[in-house]
Amino acid sequence: MTTIQTNRSTGRELMTAMSLIRYMREGRLVLSVEPERAGVTPSNSNGVGLQTPTVTKLALSRKEAAQQLSVSLRTFDRWVAGGLIHPSGVGRRKIFPVTELQRFLRETSETIEL
Repeated sequence: MTTIQTNRSTGRELMTAMSLIRYMREGRLVLSVEPERAGVTPSNSNGVGLQTPTVTKLALSRKEAAQQLSVSLRTFDRWVAGGLIHPSGVGRRKIFPVTELQRFLRETSETIEL
């Protein structure tokens, strides 16, 4: 049994209990004691209302991937052209799965012995 307790009442139901449970099971809703960790923001200036979690992206655009790796687009494009990073996607638009970027970092990281 899941119990959801809020610290403020909005005076009306924004989501039914069944919807909340479905979202939790699907992984689309993350409940946290600390709203900042869940990436939530209040729905109005008074801080009253439904707080929606941020959605973790499964894949990034070329620009986003380069930013996540802290490199220029030119460097990122060279890595892709050299086969170090493998894009996914259909047609002309290529996306870069987060797991692919993690693989790249794992395989290109050096182990330092102390």
